[in-house]
Amino acid sequence: MTRTNLLKLLPLTLACACGGGSTAHGPSVPDARETGEATQVIVDPGGSEEQEDTARIDAGPDVETVEGGFGWPCESNADCVSGYCVEGVEGPVCTMSCQEECPQDWVCRATMIGADVVSLCIPLGVDLCKPCKLDTQCGDGLCIEIGGGRYCGRNCEGHACPTGYECRTVQVADSVSQQCVPQSGACDCTIKSDGATRPCVRKNEVGACLGFETCDAHSGWKCDAPEARAEDCNGVDDDCDGVADDDPAPPAASCEIHGDGVSAVCHGQWVCAGKEGWQCVGQKPAPEQCNYLDDDCNGKTDEPFVDQQGRYVDLHNCGACGLDCEGRIPFATKVVCDATAASPACKATECQTGYQVSAGGVCLPVISNLCAPCASDKDCGGGTDRCLDLQEGRFCGRDCSPTSPNGQECPSGYTCKDLGPGVRQCAPTSGSCTCTPASAGMKRVCARTNAAGTCYGAEECDPAAGWVGCTAATPEQERCNGKDDNC
Repeated sequence: MTRTNLLKLLPLTLACACGGGSTAHGPSVPDARETGEATQVIVDPGGSEEQEDTARIDAGPDVETVEGGFGWPCESNADCVSGYCVEGVEGPVCTMSCQEECPQDWVCRATMIGADVVSLCIPLGVDLCKPCKLDTQCGDGLCIEIGGGRYCGRNCEGHACPTGYECRTVQVADSVSQQCVPQSGACDCTIKSDGATRPCVRKNEVGACLGFETCDAHSGWKCDAPEARAEDCNGVDDDCDGVADDDPAPPAASCEIHGDGVSAVCHGQWVCAGKEGWQCVGQKPAPEQCNYLDDDCNGKTDEPFVDQQGRYVDLHNCGACGLDCEGRIPFATKVVCDATAASPACKATECQTGYQVSAGGVCLPVISNLCAPCASDKDCGGGTDRCLDLQEGRFCGRDCSPTSPNGQECPSGYTCKDLGPGVRQCAPTSGSCTCTPASAGMKRVCARTNAAGTCYGAEECDPAAGWVGCTAATPEQERCNGKDDNC
């Protein structure tokens, strides 16, 4: 026997259910079932008090629900131990085959699966709220009027209704029947669709407002669309014409704007600001700033920052608003807004150590030839730097006198030495321009020479002491001792 998935099994199950085979019986109403005569739901509080209004249809008190077993929720036949997943009132559930009897609230029905007929336990009320024309389409229920359409009910005489349904009295021709109907009063809003939403419209003489309605399985659809009303300035489309705040009338009062600490008043215009309501919008009077605007509404622009010719001569607004001289010229310690020319411009008057003011009012670096080889002072820049006699020849020093543009501090590894009246120069502490902090730890070849010969070794740079630690041996007259005494 071939077992198909749930989607194929259920239509066959329902088709067979239309032909009968149910062990649950309601009152006999043959005329209505054959002719499709309209039935009515009658409000009968007395009838609903005789039994529970709602009850979840499950496997019954005599059957234990286990995973994959009878009554277990499923999505396909493979989820069930029996291999049968059928539609339930609240979603697909696993079922089992039967002969005649099934647990409470289930009915044994013949079901066509492929070419085979199998009897399966089907939940009572599985046809609830399905569209119908005849009672014969509703299995163990009647085809009745619910919420403006014809849908299947379910016999509830002696049976509790599923969750979200209640037992009501139905008038059919000259007889009545107890049928389960949705508590919401509509078959498109049941426990299966509880919480579902869909568009809705609320209309009145002003307009039609759109919204969404939500299904409450116990009370029906609830639409959240507002009531249309005359348009106001509040950021809301009050009349639901698709445009919020469309052409509301502004206030009749004049729109005047007052500022803090400013006597002048600026005039603006009324603007609808949505949920904030009507706002008087315009320039607020304020103390004058350099921004090309009349901030204090006195009819003048940027008056504290310009001279009589209208030129911007303020230190922080030199030549134009926002051109601040402070921090504008690199390495400058003092600056001014020079208005001697037609166009005011920022210029430096003092520079940081190592820089000097140029003719153009900017700070240029003072060029240093420290430790550059030289023959005379002019080789050291032609300024106040001097050509010094050091261990390995003549090299440039650097001025470190009180008037030096470089200041009185020497770089690391150099010492400011007094060379005469008013002359002070930075020179290598080691006494050698080839041994400075940059070459600390470096080694070079050294030699010791005397009448006996010349021996070679290595010496190391110590920035404080110069080249030290020559490893060359002292040459001696050759002796018969197995050594190269004279190298």
